[in-house]
Amino acid sequence: CFKVLCGLQVDPPEGVGHSDSPVPVSGFLGEQVVLPYIYKGNVQVSDLQIIWGTPRSEIVHKFVDGNDDFREQDPRFRNRTKLFKDQLEQGNWSVLTSDLRETDQDEYQCQIYSKMGDRFRWLEVVSVHLSVTERAPTPGPNTPVPGPGLSTGLRVGLGIGIGAVLVVAGIVFYIIQKQQRRKQNPHKMAASNGVSLREVTCSGEARSLVPQAPEHQDGAAGERDCQARTEFPLH
Repeated sequence: CFKVLCGLQVDPPEGVGHSDSPVPVSGFLGEQVVLPYIYKGNVQVSDLQIIWGTPRSEIVHKFVDGNDDFREQDPRFRNRTKLFKDQLEQGNWSVLTSDLRETDQDEYQCQIYSKMGDRFRWLEVVSVHLSVTERAPTPGPNTPVPGPGLSTGLRVGLGIGIGAVLVVAGIVFYIIQKQQRRKQNPHKMAASNGVSLREVTCSGEARSLVPQAPEHQDGAAGERDCQARTEFPLH
């Protein structure tokens, strides 16, 4: 005896197709998922009855006489299911379920019947197992993405090492530039330190401060035997 939706107990007629194991489907909380089913029979849509439900006889979605029938739909699926109406003629009887919840994780069955006069003949049954999980958060624009082969600790240590090298290189460059400027401008540096750059000394005997007669003042007499000696401060 096979349990049919709507609480009916019937023996499936000979030739009814039934999947051996449920088709696995996964979805994320709060999002949509498609429970798939493709009917490959040759029956008009208006002569088909499709019922999606659970093994506990909870109706997820029902389609009868060419229209949706929500009168027996379980309340927790209200306004959350939809068929692909533009693809029914091609046999696509998948149902789209929205706003997934943890309680939606379950096994579902799709049963298809064909209309024969005032009765329906059971044609096919498929099973789908739905897993519902929470989607992992998407990294933001400022969220570091781990690179291959480098742990977080190694990347932090590498960054600190590079920063230290740059600081040391800057200090060395400053010292070298300062030494070069000191060698190129010794006169300016000495003057800034208050050291006299030139000292004048005179050799020979002291000369009279009384001016000589004009006839003795020629070019040679006006010369001084003073020597200018430049001295630089010792470093």
